[in-house]
Amino acid sequence: MDEFQINFIAKNDNKSTSPHTVEVLIKNRQMFIHCDCPAGKFGKFCMHKIRLLQDDHQVLHDQSQRNELNRISNWIHNSDFLDLIFERSSFKKELREAEDRLEAIKRNMKPVEDKMAQAMKIGINAVNR
Repeated sequence: MDEFQINFIAKNDNKSTSPHTVEVLIKNRQMFIHCDCPAGKFGKFCMHKIRLLQDDHQVLHDQSQRNELNRISNWIHNSDFLDLIFERSSFKKELREAEDRLEAIKRNMKPVEDKMAQAMKIGINAVNR
C-alpha cells in the first residue's frame, strides 16, 4: 500500500463539544493514528481512534469518508492490530458481564440492608447461638 494520509472528522459523544480530527498516516508499511481530543493529544487510548479502527461508520461526521474508512479497515484486517481489537472486545464483554453480576448482587443485597436498618431501628433481638 502506498504512503498516504487521511484526516477523518470524528463525531464527539459529548454534544456540547465540536468533532475531533483523527489523522491516519500510512508510511513505510506502518500505520500511525493521532487524534486532537484531550486523550489523543497525549498519545493515549481514545474512542475516536478505536471506533475508526473498528470500522464504525457511525463515528464519521462526514459520511462521504466511508470509502477512506473502508481502506483503513482493510489495512487493519491485514495487520496484527486486529488481534488487539478482538482481545479488547473480549475484555469488554467480560466487563459487561461482571457489571451485570454486580448489579444483580446489589439488587439482592438491598432487601437485606433494608431488614438490617429496620432491625436497628426497632431493636435487635438477642438469640442464643
